Amino acid sequence: LVIDNLTPSITADSNTITVSVATNAAYGYTLSATVNSNTSNNGNNNSSNSNLTHTNGTSAFSSIATDASLSSLTNDNTWGYSYRLSNNSNSNAWSNYSGLSNETSKTLVNTDNQAIKPIDFKIAAKASETQPSGAYTGTINFTAVSKPMPTTIQDIAYMQTFAELSTTDLASVKSSMVLNSAYILKDIRDEKEYYVTRLEDGNVWMTQNLDLDLSHDRILTSSDTDLNDSTSAAYQDGYTVNDSVVYWTPNSAANTANFEGTSVGGWSSAYSAPRSASKTDDTGIGHSSLGNYYNWTAAIASNNSSSLTQDTLNNIANNPKNSICPKGWRLPIIATYEDGELGNNDFYNLKYYYNPSDNTGHFLTDSPLYFVYGGLIVNGSLISINSGGNYWSSTPNSSSNAYYLSFNNNSVNFSSPGLNSRHGYFSVRCLAR
Repeated sequence: LVIDNLTPSITADSNTITVSVATNAAYGYTLSATVNSNTSNNGNNNSSNSNLTHTNGTSAFSSIATDASLSSLTNDNTWGYSYRLSNNSNSNAWSNYSGLSNETSKTLVNTDNQAIKPIDFKIAAKASETQPSGAYTGTINFTAVSKPMPTTIQDIAYMQTFAELSTTDLASVKSSMVLNSAYILKDIRDEKEYYVTRLEDGNVWMTQNLDLDLSHDRILTSSDTDLNDSTSAAYQDGYTVNDSVVYWTPNSAANTANFEGTSVGGWSSAYSAPRSASKTDDTGIGHSSLGNYYNWTAAIASNNSSSLTQDTLNNIANNPKNSICPKGWRLPIIATYEDGELGNNDFYNLKYYYNPSDNTGHFLTDSPLYFVYGGLIVNGSLISINSGGNYWSSTPNSSSNAYYLSFNNNSVNFSSPGLNSRHGYFSVRCLAR
């Protein structure tokens, strides 16, 4: 930017430059300008960072502090800037002259989309008769900042996005969810869709059972799954199942167990296929699907749960870090009784939806929870289908047992140790961290 001719007490403009921003930020950007002249041209500190400074290091044009008329700057020996959108040739579109300082950035463009909005930019100065002639220099910084993701549930497509949000943004997303209303998110690992709901316990829960298929060829990593980066024998980033049967999946053609091919008996026609729509909400959308059945070893994404030390078990109980839930989601916690009171218990916190006084559980199957009477699989047989439900927690009872939620139409139980994890297979629900 060069001002060719300065006449005392007359405002003179510089040439015009065009400043453009190209971005792939889906939510737009801001473009700001500020002066950055912490050192003068001769390298000495310059106490007035908003000055245009002569090469002698002392004489200066001070920037103006307030907007001024386009026709003239307010005082002698002041300078300022003006700009307009470059596609607007109307001379009246130029802004009034403003001063710049290193304390305050001036926002020139604020857009909510990717549209490129270049601006024309120029400076002007007004000199006094006593101002020495010569070259005056300064630096103007243009700063473009992409806008963050809007923090509402409508802007999120995948469950794993929850893990990418800051604490503030995550709270904003959760608060944008209408209480007890269902939203559909995908699991990036297999593109399957799940209903999620903010419940009265303050948490966001899946309101469908997890339906993630496991195999020797599927590698789960901490980039998409609720896994540690630990390299311990029990937990490893890059989880794959071993040769033992660690989960069962309904198959409408042949109800078989994964890896062993053993038939599973006792299927109900209402649940003969995964993700059935037998239970619907008030919009007619199905929530109740069996999903898959997992033993606890699979649920906590460990191939060797029987070798876990007591310290590791305590860590799982107090701060669960490993599961086959999507990244940013976790298994529920069930704490043990202490002084007659049930401690931290995610399942128990759903008490808003059933009647604790008579301990009945049929409300768990209703809106908005949609828990399923999916029964459980023991020794190759599906039992209690259509009469009871069982859901794993992350809380161990021993190296081979864990706490879980069990319920039927008459009762709810949170604290019984589960069947041996090598033989019992339950459903899984995840909640957002």
